[in-house]
Amino acid sequence: GGGMKKKKLHASNIVLIVCLLPLLSMLITGIISGKPTIFGIRPFFIMTDSMIPTIPVHSVVYGIPVDAKEVEIGDIVAYTADYGWFKPTIIHRVVDIQDDFYVFKGDHNEKEDMPVSAEQIKYRIKKVIL
Repeated sequence: GGGMKKKKLHASNIVLIVCLLPLLSMLITGIISGKPTIFGIRPFFIMTDSMIPTIPVHSVVYGIPVDAKEVEIGDIVAYTADYGWFKPTIIHRVVDIQDDFYVFKGDHNEKEDMPVSAEQIKYRIKKVIL
């Protein structure tokens, strides 16, 4: 006979959930405070469409501290723009590197950003989380 199979929550799933909770709360704290969390990894909440379709609006990505020398064309990088008193973090793709200046452009943008110096480069962006 074909007995009814009950869906059981496996112990391994519970362990996974318990392990992910602190990580999730840390990420959320990191997103709210804008400060690096574990091992200097920093989550970012994407609020603009400049990187769609690669990074959808309202998604969360994380940045790993990176030395500008390790950055290559094609990398998605977070840098600190400098508009005088206003210094937003911008997450765009590296499209060109000239000596010590890096040229960024959002995948969805038509224009390139102003050239960026090595000191402004902060994080290499890894995978989209949400």
